Amino acid sequence: MKNQFRLALGLVLCALIIAVSGCPVDGDDAGGLPGPNGPGNPGNPFDPGNPDSPNNPDNPNNPVNVQSSLNSGHDSLKDKDYDRAIEYYRAAYNADTTNADAITYSALAELAAISIDPKVQALVKDRLGIEDYPARMGALFSTGWMTEYRDQQVIGSYMENGELYWWMENGPSGMGYYYSRYDPNSGTYSTALASNERKYKTYSDPFPALALPGWFENTSVYQDSLTILAGGSAVQSTATFPLLLAANLLDKNTEGLNALLAGILDSVFGSKFEAAAARAAALDPNAEVTLNGDLIAALGLDELLEGGGLIIGKSELDVLVAGLRIVKATFEWLASYDWNADFSFAKFDWADPDAFATAFGNAQVTGLPFRNGFLNAQDPVMLSKSKADYLAALSAISSAYDTIGGRDYIPQGVRDELNNYK
Repeated sequence: MKNQFRLALGLVLCALIIAVSGCPVDGDDAGGLPGPNGPGNPGNPFDPGNPDSPNNPDNPNNPVNVQSSLNSGHDSLKDKDYDRAIEYYRAAYNADTTNADAITYSALAELAAISIDPKVQALVKDRLGIEDYPARMGALFSTGWMTEYRDQQVIGSYMENGELYWWMENGPSGMGYYYSRYDPNSGTYSTALASNERKYKTYSDPFPALALPGWFENTSVYQDSLTILAGGSAVQSTATFPLLLAANLLDKNTEGLNALLAGILDSVFGSKFEAAAARAAALDPNAEVTLNGDLIAALGLDELLEGGGLIIGKSELDVLVAGLRIVKATFEWLASYDWNADFSFAKFDWADPDAFATAFGNAQVTGLPFRNGFLNAQDPVMLSKSKADYLAALSAISSAYDTIGGRDYIPQGVRDELNNYK
């Protein structure tokens, strides 16, 4: 799995994707502008209304040189100023829509910018319960908008004052921490109970902060998922996160999932996705784009790329877009079925058998799933779109596969990995 992931990084330009669309970085804020364009912000150098903006045609210092904008974009990425980098790549493309580097970087930047589109922000808040989803790319890559889900486990052994103690569930004197005691008279060792009070190691993982529906807060399934810290305080654990996500899906989509699926297709895979895909498709098949070497080093991909730069072309972009199109096709396939039903009956304590029986006993039979058309085929047009997108994606991947594997400038390690999948 690790090798497959590293291969994917090299092949589909994850050097850039990581920098502008993927992983959180340390710190509460990774920099950037208040939005992808930031209109109306007088301090935003990219606001076309700002006389100093590179997007303002009246700016005497307007960087008409495409390479200047690209270099500024690369520098912004290395500085983790992702919002500014996107704007520089947009400026480069606007200056010359035929430049291969401008097409490549701006297409990837536009794909990344979808993640902070207002429609996406509304979708994750209104349909998934993620209330603090950022409106800035820089903030999205930080962990400041997430919450720490904390777990703890019993410490199996520890050293104290040069003595080793270890936990035993079924020790000679019951469960607890034991140590080895030497009897000089008999010359033998025995175990002795030191303490039956558990010691815990606490650790945490950042995940998106989710709303806590009122009907779910006092259920035993939620309460039992919490971690009880020393002192008795209860905090959400990593086991709480999937339960909260399920509760929010139910709470915010009580009528069913049709609206959620439609929202995903409109916000994530709508017109902006297709525009970016079309831009990538416009790249000359013979064009070659070399990723900035300093950027590759800053991202720690020197080993994968064998100390050299990464040269990519249309085939690599085709693979990236095709992978995303497969995801789109999957959502289109799901949306071709009717996922609507009255799920309000499911707002009960899922761990309580009596609550389960009561909820189903009080539910209207005609409103239950599978009694009201749930999962019936509802949209043949959407099904046709799904089929077309699947075929287009698979065709693009198939065409690009041999092209990528046959290129001499692809690092040998990457080509070796490709051959493993033939």
